[in-house]
Amino acid sequence: VMTLVVWAAYPSAKVATTMPYHAAMMLKRELLLIHYRRLADAKVDTLVQATRVEGGGVLVLSGAALSPEKLQALLDEVDCPVLLVR
Repeated sequence: VMTLVVWAAYPSAKVATTMPYHAAMMLKRELLLIHYRRLADAKVDTLVQATRVEGGGVLVLSGAALSPEKLQALLDEVDCPVLLVR
C-alpha cells in the first residue's frame, strides 16, 4: 500500500469539501492510503515547508499555480520531483 498526501490550496470552501471526494473516486481502484492537507496558499515558501514536513515523494502542481520565476525558485529548494499538470 502506498501513501498519497494531497496538499492543496483550495480556491473556496466548497472545493475544499468536494475535491477529496472526487480524488478518492478517481483513485478508488488503486492501493493508496490518501491523506489530505489544506494549505493556506500556494506560495513557494509554503510549498517548500509542506514538502519538507511530509518528506515528499512527488509534488504535483497545476501548471498555472506559479509563475515561471516562482516555479524555478521552488525547484531550487525542493529535493523531490515536481509534476506539473493542466
